[in-house]
Amino acid sequence: MKKTPKYIIGLLTTLLFVTSLSCNLLQSAVKDTPIPPGDQSGIPPAPTQAALPQPSPTTAPTSTPLPSAYFDGITFTYAPSLSKGVTAQTIEASAPASDQMPFFAVNPKEDQFNFQGYPITQNLAPQILIFSVNEYEKLISDPVLTKQIDGLKKLLADRPADSSGELPFLPIMNAGQLMHAQLSYIKFQNGTGIRYLAEYGQNFAPLSNTLLFYTFQGITSDGAYYISAVLPVNHAKLPGDDGEAQVTKDFQKFSDNYPSYVVDIQNKLNAEQASSFSPSLDTLDAMITSLKVAK
Repeated sequence: MKKTPKYIIGLLTTLLFVTSLSCNLLQSAVKDTPIPPGDQSGIPPAPTQAALPQPSPTTAPTSTPLPSAYFDGITFTYAPSLSKGVTAQTIEASAPASDQMPFFAVNPKEDQFNFQGYPITQNLAPQILIFSVNEYEKLISDPVLTKQIDGLKKLLADRPADSSGELPFLPIMNAGQLMHAQLSYIKFQNGTGIRYLAEYGQNFAPLSNTLLFYTFQGITSDGAYYISAVLPVNHAKLPGDDGEAQVTKDFQKFSDNYPSYVVDIQNKLNAEQASSFSPSLDTLDAMITSLKVAK
């Protein structure tokens, strides 16, 4: 076999080097030179590929802000199912308690929130009241007021699961607390209190949806302002009428059995879930939780 002359080997080596250098320069030029949009001259077209199905874009669910009420430094939100709109006004203080003005007729200066289009219509107007504890105490010297305020503070300190006696309620009513159920403790934005279901009446009044209401009785953290909410509720296990038939049929029998009758109703209501009431107690609790008194 003949040997390849050395000058040919050298020539081939040189050609390989030049070719390699040209390729590197071409690749560098392609990489570093920006291509104007739409200008694809000199570049081979990309191979055609079938379009892959793209997943449908998913949008994170956004919650609709709840309507809110604001008046005189007081704010809260509420579910649309509770009201078509909330109005507010300031009620001026009445005259102090006296021989001509019984203590249950006295009211302090208060901010009053009223619910328009509330889902339940009965004798009690759905509303939230906020008033100064100090101003109320100036109008009533009777110990009945002190008993209500001190009773609330004691409940909030001890937090019993239930209470056998009357639960605190302000403003003072010209009626007695016939029953209470569903006692719970709720914190709002700058205070705390209790919520429960109640019925008020005089003598041996029958218990029914006509008189049943949710109430929140609370106080701000600084002890300056008292919050009282009265919001009617219904439950399927209570009769829809005022139950007068039970009284007129045999009043003596009804009054004799009244204590056990009340306990039976209370036990039934305490055994029910919050969602079984109308409106739901959870919905009402959420509104109270959002409350802030910044007066």
